Amino acid sequence: MDPNEHVKSFLRYYVNFSKPPHYAVLLDGPWGIGKTFLVKQFMKPLIDAGTSCAYVSLYGLTSLAEIDHALFRAAYPLLDSKAARLAGEVLKTGARFFNVSTDMGAKDVLGRTRADVFIFDDLERCVAPVNSVLGYINHFVEHEDRKVIIIANEDEIDKSGDYTRVREKLIGKTLKLQSAFDEAMAEFLANAEYQMTRNVLQKHSVYIAELYHRAAFNNLRILQQSIWDFERVFLALSPKHREHEEAVKTLLGLLFVLSFEIKAGRLTAADIDQRQSRLFSAQMQGFQKADELPPISQAEARYPTVDVGSSLLSDETLISILTRGMVNETQINDDFSASSFFVTVADEEPWQTVWHAFERSESEFNVALARMEAAFADRLYNASGDVLHVFALRLWLSRIQVLHLGLETIVGECKAYVDDLLSSARIEPLRRNAGYLDMRITGSGGLGFHDNETREFREVFEYFTEKRRAAERARFPELASSILADMKSDPAQFYRRLNVGQNAGDLYNIPVLAQIDPDEFVSSLLAMHPSHQRTALLALKERYAQGALQRDLLDEKPWAEEIRSRLNEVAESASPISRFVIRNNVGYSLNEVLASQSAAAILDETATQD
Repeated sequence: MDPNEHVKSFLRYYVNFSKPPHYAVLLDGPWGIGKTFLVKQFMKPLIDAGTSCAYVSLYGLTSLAEIDHALFRAAYPLLDSKAARLAGEVLKTGARFFNVSTDMGAKDVLGRTRADVFIFDDLERCVAPVNSVLGYINHFVEHEDRKVIIIANEDEIDKSGDYTRVREKLIGKTLKLQSAFDEAMAEFLANAEYQMTRNVLQKHSVYIAELYHRAAFNNLRILQQSIWDFERVFLALSPKHREHEEAVKTLLGLLFVLSFEIKAGRLTAADIDQRQSRLFSAQMQGFQKADELPPISQAEARYPTVDVGSSLLSDETLISILTRGMVNETQINDDFSASSFFVTVADEEPWQTVWHAFERSESEFNVALARMEAAFADRLYNASGDVLHVFALRLWLSRIQVLHLGLETIVGECKAYVDDLLSSARIEPLRRNAGYLDMRITGSGGLGFHDNETREFREVFEYFTEKRRAAERARFPELASSILADMKSDPAQFYRRLNVGQNAGDLYNIPVLAQIDPDEFVSSLLAMHPSHQRTALLALKERYAQGALQRDLLDEKPWAEEIRSRLNEVAESASPISRFVIRNNVGYSLNEVLASQSAAAILDETATQD
């Protein structure tokens, strides 16, 4: 049954009434419920049959003059043509085409606009005073004998002043609109661009209806936008992934639910990040009241037929799609391929099976746990993401009493694991130039770390991070040797590695030069061709510009000062021309940057004392 049949029935009566009704009809309802959609669908067959209609959106209009112009354009669509826009002002174009005055007011428009029905939409979003707008519209029904439909969300209208009196004079019937899901869904499906998308949405239309009604916001615009979100992702899938019916239904439920919740303002990107961990944490805390649950858990409770924590798409992928509008085809298909729909237990690492405990049988879980613990004991994991996942899982399993070890014991065992990796040189150094994902405490590889908000995990994470930094520092002598070799053999490569540019150097913010013996550096530099010497010193000048010696490269400042001093000493005993070249190069490359760094240091010290 159509919940808005009463609306359509009265509109049919009103539009077909043989005499001037001398009142307007107000179609009322919240944003997105489908008011404009219903009226346009209602008017379409009437317009096809010869009824003339002028539609004006009041959204953002600031004056009655702007409403005049909008109404004029609605009555004469030719004025919105490309030719008219190129001609200049709309009203001047109208004068040329229709011989009307360019100094035109409301009465001029009314006298020349002979539509049978006038529709004024978005009344609550008109910037002009609402009472003035209603008075403007009243001229249509009272003096021009027109039929007028006003579309608005009356709850958002400022009702101060004479609003009630003006409203009662103008509006003779108020029709409350109900959300008409079936009719809107049929229209959305008919307008879907791709047949295969229509087929999937049609097949699962009952499921979509269930999710929409559970959302309880009655907003058809959000439904339409969520359909578009799903269509973009579905089209990005490979044929193999699109053909997996269960995976596609899971995708549909996950995307529609999260799209509904984000667009309704009940979830944010931060709520989607670490979904699994947040859901686990809420279950462990055992909240007594539903409104105490974190937003993602409230969403889970609102849609019991949807796995809101599904790992079919990673948190990063979902956030990109739903909050940034980015659909990365490779990322989406990689997530699908790594999901439980396409990966068997035999294909995945034991810790991954343990992580997916909710999607694995108990026997699969137990076998994987035993293998994970054996790999932990044998120190087989060294990739940082894997190591942290295993640490987090062991803490979580201790907390839920699957592992019969106390949390402090687990913390100690994890730290011992880190020490063993470091001593055997198997730990991954934490590169200073590492990306954000390499240092996240929330997750790795598209999966969130269990227990990542607990004190114990943070303690283990920080310990592991510090040891990775230590491993990075241990690389400095080797890096210093390689960069010195580059200076001797390829000064341009030396420059590139030390500086940010189109191809950012791998050492641009690592104080590796401090590991080079100043005497060796100076002797190697002076053995080079003068043009190459200048390139090498230019690399230092650029490296130390913009205050770098006061920040990341602070450890290199004494070294750079020593290099300048040694070069000046060499210049003292050199031939006149060599002395000139050396001093000129030093002045050009090091004097300015070292002087500016010293001045900056003095200013910082003075500011600190003040």
